[in-house]
Amino acid sequence: MSLRLTLLCLGLVIMAGVFLYSRGYFKGLFANRPKLRSMSVRKDSVLDVSNDADDAIYAVEAPESEVWLDDDEPHFGRLHQVGQVEKLPIAKKVFAIRLVPEHDETFPAETLVLALRAAGLAHGELGIFHRVGADGSDAGTFCAANLVEPGSFDLAKLQDSSYPGISLFMILPMRAKGLAVFDEMLAVGRGLADSLGGILLDESGNRLSVQRERYLREEVIEFERRHRTGAGQS
Repeated sequence: MSLRLTLLCLGLVIMAGVFLYSRGYFKGLFANRPKLRSMSVRKDSVLDVSNDADDAIYAVEAPESEVWLDDDEPHFGRLHQVGQVEKLPIAKKVFAIRLVPEHDETFPAETLVLALRAAGLAHGELGIFHRVGADGSDAGTFCAANLVEPGSFDLAKLQDSSYPGISLFMILPMRAKGLAVFDEMLAVGRGLADSLGGILLDESGNRLSVQRERYLREEVIEFERRHRTGAGQS
């Protein structure tokens, strides 16, 4: 009796399923299921290089790939990108030492300016002093700025002014050899310290020791090495 009842129930289930399928019931269940409809991928050339005499600019267009669902679904997975890749800017580093009076609070302005000129520096751009070459032009190596902002020297008020000190600084990279310029800047700083009665400090305001000088020289060497190999770019 139970076997007959089981077979009867099974038959009813099968008949109900056939009936519902014929009515499209199961199709309705999956009507809203996302379907992958299309994919288009651009395969044309994506690299365009223009060779300028001074600077090469690379126009790069990445492949375009579009993947979407039904028409009423938002597009996604869009990889199309158009842009320009230019040469990376070169990282710069400033190396500086300070000259301050050893006993007095300030240097007389006129005395300081005369000492700077005697050391081979000339008043120039931005109102600061620049190292000059044999022909009197800017050597593009190192400069001297007033420690008081904005760092300029007012040559019209020398007799009535004084300065708490100067900063001798150089910026790498430069066309000249950085280590040679650093040694020259250090030598000029020592000469000014002797003639003006001052002392040399590092960029943090600590007295410039032999160990600190060696460390700064090593930093110059390392920066130029990295710059030669391209690691100095950012």
